[in-house]
Amino acid sequence: MYHASKSELADLATARGLDASGTVEDLRRRLRDYLERHPEEDTDLEPTAAAGPSTETFTDARDALRTPITLTLPVPSFGPAPGPPTDDAKVISQIRKWGCHFDGKDPISFLERLAELRDAYGPSDQQLLKGLPELLRGDPLLWLRNNRDQWRTWTDFERDFRTQFLPRRYQAALRREITDRRQRSGEAFNKYATEMLTLMRRAGGFNREEQVDRLYENMSPDYKMYVRYDDATSISELQARAADFEHIEKQRRDHLKATQKTDDKPAVAAAYNKEECYSGSEVSFINDQTAERAQQLGYQRCDYEGQIQLANGATAEIPGTVRLPVQIGSRTFTHEFSVLPTLESDVLIGVDLWARTEIILPPPPPPTNLDTAPTCGKLGGLTPTSADERQRLEAFLATELEKFKAIRGLTDKASHQIRLKHATPIKQRYRPRNPAMQAIIDREVAEMEAAGVIEPSRSAWSSPVVIVKKKDGKQRFCIDFRKVNDVTERDAYPLPQITATLDKLRGARYLTTLDLKNGYWQVPLTPESRPITAFTIPGRGLYQFTVMPFGLHSAPATFQRLLDNVLGPEMEPNVFVYLDDIIVISATFDQHLRLLAEVFHRLRDARLRLNPDKCRFCVDQLKYLGHVIDREGIRTDPEKVSAVADWPEPRTVKQVRQFLGMASWYRRFIEKFSTIAGPLTQLTKKNARWKWGEDEGRAFRELKHTLVSAPVLACPDFTRRFVLQTDASTSGLGAVLTQNFEEGERVIAYASRTLNGAERNYSATELECLAVVWGIRRMKGYLEGYPFTVITDHQSLRWLQRLEAPTGRLARWLFELQQYDVEVTYRRGVLNRVADALSRQPISCAATPLRCKWYRRLLEEVNRDPARRPDYRITDGRLLRHLLHSLDFKEHPTERQWKECVPQEQRTAIIHRYHDAPTAGHLGIAKTIARVAERFYWPGMFREIAGYVRACQNCQAHKADQVAPAGALHATNIHRPWEHVTVDLVGPLPRSRKGHTWLFVLQDRFTKWVELVPLRQATAGNTTKAITERVLLRHGRPDIVLSDNGTQFTSAAFKNRLAEFGIQHRTAPVYAPHCNPVERTNRTIKTMISQFVENDHRAWDEHLPALQFAFNTAVHDATGYTPAYLNHGRELDAPHELPAAPAIEPSTIRRHLEEAYELVRINLARAFQRQEKYYNLRRRPWRPQIGDWVWRRDHQLSKKAEDFNAKLAPKFIGPLEVRRVISPVIVDLRSKRGKWYRHTHVQHLKPARGKINKNNDNNNEDELPPLNNNELNNGNHDD
Repeated sequence: MYHASKSELADLATARGLDASGTVEDLRRRLRDYLERHPEEDTDLEPTAAAGPSTETFTDARDALRTPITLTLPVPSFGPAPGPPTDDAKVISQIRKWGCHFDGKDPISFLERLAELRDAYGPSDQQLLKGLPELLRGDPLLWLRNNRDQWRTWTDFERDFRTQFLPRRYQAALRREITDRRQRSGEAFNKYATEMLTLMRRAGGFNREEQVDRLYENMSPDYKMYVRYDDATSISELQARAADFEHIEKQRRDHLKATQKTDDKPAVAAAYNKEECYSGSEVSFINDQTAERAQQLGYQRCDYEGQIQLANGATAEIPGTVRLPVQIGSRTFTHEFSVLPTLESDVLIGVDLWARTEIILPPPPPPTNLDTAPTCGKLGGLTPTSADERQRLEAFLATELEKFKAIRGLTDKASHQIRLKHATPIKQRYRPRNPAMQAIIDREVAEMEAAGVIEPSRSAWSSPVVIVKKKDGKQRFCIDFRKVNDVTERDAYPLPQITATLDKLRGARYLTTLDLKNGYWQVPLTPESRPITAFTIPGRGLYQFTVMPFGLHSAPATFQRLLDNVLGPEMEPNVFVYLDDIIVISATFDQHLRLLAEVFHRLRDARLRLNPDKCRFCVDQLKYLGHVIDREGIRTDPEKVSAVADWPEPRTVKQVRQFLGMASWYRRFIEKFSTIAGPLTQLTKKNARWKWGEDEGRAFRELKHTLVSAPVLACPDFTRRFVLQTDASTSGLGAVLTQNFEEGERVIAYASRTLNGAERNYSATELECLAVVWGIRRMKGYLEGYPFTVITDHQSLRWLQRLEAPTGRLARWLFELQQYDVEVTYRRGVLNRVADALSRQPISCAATPLRCKWYRRLLEEVNRDPARRPDYRITDGRLLRHLLHSLDFKEHPTERQWKECVPQEQRTAIIHRYHDAPTAGHLGIAKTIARVAERFYWPGMFREIAGYVRACQNCQAHKADQVAPAGALHATNIHRPWEHVTVDLVGPLPRSRKGHTWLFVLQDRFTKWVELVPLRQATAGNTTKAITERVLLRHGRPDIVLSDNGTQFTSAAFKNRLAEFGIQHRTAPVYAPHCNPVERTNRTIKTMISQFVENDHRAWDEHLPALQFAFNTAVHDATGYTPAYLNHGRELDAPHELPAAPAIEPSTIRRHLEEAYELVRINLARAFQRQEKYYNLRRRPWRPQIGDWVWRRDHQLSKKAEDFNAKLAPKFIGPLEVRRVISPVIVDLRSKRGKWYRHTHVQHLKPARGKINKNNDNNNEDELPPLNNNELNNGNHDD
């Protein structure tokens, strides 16, 4: 039967009285069914062997009949597709390939899987019993060998198997587990349901209704509050209801997470030596470097795709796991570690490993939540060593900080006076702003005026307004007071002696730093000084400050005088002030609380308010003015000398010359400079061969050591003038702070850094300005409040100071420099050696290898024993690896097969260079990987590059996702005629002879009746008049009117008119015309008009009444009726038609209409299902949630007058935050600057990737624009 032809099968069927028609498969199926009913005839149809891939058959005829014409089964991963075996050996060989094994664990799962495979491949009971040794391992295999002669059938084996390997009273225990198994808190319903259904299936005796009852009974109480018992009619219904609840709950949690400040109630927790002992993590982790080293030692890494949630709430990817040996005392075992690429330490031991060690650790104290002091700021660094001290400090702060809330008004202890050199007012013209910037200015002015910071003015002075963009993306409102500072006398109030201040800090055990909230704005301006601070706001007039503004060069002195008077010298040596820093120190905790209480009392008495978020209470370490202060004493901040101390070994002669040029600048302070530098000097001679050995390395390290220690490095003398030397190169920035002593120029601090991706695109002038501004920031602790000199080899700062209308970063830099007393001096580049050399430090991959453990380890191993690492070599100080990536299809010379290894801190710069640069072109993931892989290597390179490219903001703004548009079709439920009306304007059309230029189309969504109204002008008045006359006075008041976002429909007049009638007005999303059903009707109407106007397009309105009649008397595809019948209960006769049938009784018409309406509802639902089927084929069901960040398609138009072409503009704007979900396909978005994008369809959105800077100007949830009832119900669009 298996290999018989169709004619042979037909003969067999005819001989047995079966139908002989149909295909071969039909005939075989009939014969198979017949033989199952008549097994006594199986010998007549015994199969014969045949050549081909499916020649294996069962020798037993009964087996062959049980599986005639072997069904096509999915090919298992462990072997070829099964065929009918011909003997026991082949069957057993097939069983061996099943890959189903039992080693004593989970016997029920083994039996279930065995039953599935038995049904699929069809071996006999005897064959399966013979194949059992291939499926058992360990003790079960020994048990099989000892008992196999006792089993004659498979049922005998299964009975003994259950007795041997299942626990006693297994069924009773199973039913107890079903009763006791409850849905755990936070457990997904599907996971809970799957486990419960598995238990009930194994226990047996549960029908579907009992399963549903048990699932509902044991469900979490939170779910039961949402899912009623009556809703639980089936398992699928129960799962659907539970999924709805989980979706709503997730939205609520995400919404709360997005709107609550995480630092309002910081937790104070302690741990027992957590770096070495207890991490609190449930799982143990290793980093990428440890995983790679384990692979090199022969331990296999298993791929794994998953995520974990970190302690800070963020999620991290887990790319794999590794099983490693662990030895504790004399005990050794293996344990699975998850790979966490972002882990800083090599290993993080979790609870899972400690549980296996049987070592009992004392639990860490529970976190203390500062519920009573929600505004205590950065309390994570509290250092009281006992719980009692911690509790006392928390209670103290909760009481004291609360008292500051009662402070009102400004301080009366000081006021700022501006003393002019001459009395001639300076009036500078206002710089025009675009609407976006003007909106920021207007908002800031309104807020400052409301807070009393500014007031209207009639001053003759006027300074320009500057909008400065801060690092977090916010815009800051500032005033450019450069001209005012030029004619203002400086306040000579002395600043504290830093040396004496640092001496007081020595030995302090408890340290607190306090910060005043908007400190300058707590100081009033004298009445005669206020007009000098005036500034102009177009359309609002002239304003002046009532408080001390930022940007006045004498403001720091006034602030220092105020705090000196408030705190007084009597609080020394425990409390002192330097500019805006208040520092409290003590040796004991009780003394510290008393000092804080006194300081708080004096500040409140002076009506000065604290900023708790920036205060730090009882810290054990403090970086201050270039020093690190802790309980051990005072030491130099390593950052002062890191630029030189971390200088990498030179790899070229040019880099040696740069280093020697910098070092020789201070050679008069370095004894035997020529001798020390001799090996390096030899490398710079003409025709010298490059050789970097021990002598050169020793000379290099010794010179570095002398440069960062006395006598080259000196302590600052604040009675002398500081000199800041800066320089910028195409690779980095350099700065050195010096002072001139009797013996010459001495270094106070060094600084250098590389340029980031954006800075590499700056012009030379901007780079030099950046070097000055960055250098001043780094040395702020020394320079603030003191006059100093900036030496640069470029005229950049002078150019910046003379800039008339600075914008963007230039405005920010300029505003930042206003508070400093700085003199600029020019020095040629050849004389500016130190700063120049610092800016040109080599930044290749070997620049800072010691920071990357993977790179450092390999470098050390290759240096120590190159033979152990034949795939690695060191050339010119660079670590190279011999590698041919799978993306390399080209034939490369041998030298090109050596890839430069990249340490972790240089990888982002490399990717930026090969993706963001113009020569890289912002190409996609594969092309960027190919570019980088051609020259470089590091572990996890492909994944890191892919993540970088996906998160590239520029690419997200300019590139569309290659996926189907989002947004599935959603139905609107309409129950009666003229309940829901859609309207739209068609035009402008050619002016008709009657003066009409627009066609206003109104349609009832239930009956499809259409009203065509020609209009002279498309105004809100004309449209509301048409709705009144054609709908309200003919068909009655509708509940809803749906329109697009045209100005006629969004005007207040249109909305107010509909509101008077009690009609809800809804608008379709912008750029989503398919959401308004009348758009399809418009297409039909325009086609009808075009067929009658011919060449006279001005006649478009002459046939409108007839065309309206034609449309309304035609059967509509969606309803199955004519609109006229559904409105009037009868069909309308055309003027040329014969009279219709005799009149029908009203009761009959009413009954017929009721029946028609019911059929229309059914037909509309069917029509929607048809539309949904085809529409959703081209859509993907993506639904953004509240708090998600997305990019929105930007629909720009080209503007020739402005030389703007939309094809070259970004296609998306963002990222924008989803702040409200109107419907499954419509959301409200908000930018980080506070701009709203209302009613956006999801087809115009795509998810934002990468890290999002979520700071914005005003992220208060109270500022969500309220939704009216119309908008709340605006979710039932067709799409």
